[in-house]
Amino acid sequence: MTDDFDFHGLDGLDPNDLQHEEAVIIYANELKELFDQSPEAQALEVDDHDRVFWPYELIILGFETEGVRVDRADAGAVRQVVLEIWPRLLHTTDKLHPEQAIPTLVGFWRFLQRAFEQPHADEVLAMLPELEAEFLARMQDPRDASRLGPRPAGVPAVNDLSAALDLAAIAGLNPATEDGRNELLTYCSGAVHRFYCAPEGEAARRYPQVVTAWLVNFLAESVLQGMASWPGELGAEDAEEVLLHGLPDKVMIPARDADEVVSVLQDFWRYLGRVHKLPNAGLIVSTLGAQKARFQEILAAREPGDGDLDRAIERMAGAAGLDMDDPRVRAAVTEDVKGTLLQELPGVDLDDLGDPDGVPAAGGMGTLPTRGGGGDPDKKKKRKAAKAARKANKQKKKKK
Repeated sequence: MTDDFDFHGLDGLDPNDLQHEEAVIIYANELKELFDQSPEAQALEVDDHDRVFWPYELIILGFETEGVRVDRADAGAVRQVVLEIWPRLLHTTDKLHPEQAIPTLVGFWRFLQRAFEQPHADEVLAMLPELEAEFLARMQDPRDASRLGPRPAGVPAVNDLSAALDLAAIAGLNPATEDGRNELLTYCSGAVHRFYCAPEGEAARRYPQVVTAWLVNFLAESVLQGMASWPGELGAEDAEEVLLHGLPDKVMIPARDADEVVSVLQDFWRYLGRVHKLPNAGLIVSTLGAQKARFQEILAAREPGDGDLDRAIERMAGAAGLDMDDPRVRAAVTEDVKGTLLQELPGVDLDDLGDPDGVPAAGGMGTLPTRGGGGDPDKKKKRKAAKAARKANKQKKKKK
């Protein structure tokens, strides 16, 4: 049976391309089934689930996180997956027994050595027993911070993240109620916090508070606007709608950060694809990348002009009693306001920022006008109407 299997099938696949995910899963499933039917597997005294689980996760997590290809993996690559990747990403369950992992891998590598003449099998087999004690120690405590990687500032304690998160449960919420909205935000925040501690979240960990606003609002808007009952149902057109209109309506983002926002969103959806197995993850990643330029254009059109900001700064500084005639004070205030004013304002409709009675900026010292002048009723009506029309069009498409 092994003659019909392409042992080198991962060679042409890219671990960063979710379009290849299905091929990777097929490869892993076929190889684990071949092993499960082998004499090496039948000789193992381990549970049926463990016998196929550990080889499968070695193939999948090794390839997706480190680019490890089992057909030519050496001892160093296997060690990295077993000691660094598995303790961080795998959680023990009633059906999963870490003490059976190393014996299972020994049987698996004996199979690879016999059936495919894997070139590094001898060194891997010699090393595996040496890893067992350290591996079990790292897997023993699910609340050990080393299991989830470094915890950045602003991310909850590790014990809050140790439980599994079922995003499909979002479909059972009623976002029309306050309790439903709060539960929805809890699920979205939970997914984001776990993302920070995954390999895909490495770049996002540099500024978790800002990124949290981007990601939570992206997920929540897709449900609140009726585009999907849960993230796994979100389609390409709806993802485009959230990126280009929903997100800018909820979070104030400078146009210069457009590339960064899209990149982090793509990393987040790669994580959702790998960990939560969302079937639409690859499609969403591609859609986000294709809309990057348009996203930047929309953000640039929404950004307050320098004159608007300068006038807002003057009013705010005057209300605070600051001497703006002093060049040093002016420079310091301008730097501070421009560096912080364009940060996230989760849950705030940016149309309101231009109203005289809108949301106060910088601690209540006046309001930030939008491009085109604060409180422009015609412009505001047009934006509201356009938003309603987009939503109506989406509902019509869903009914067809």
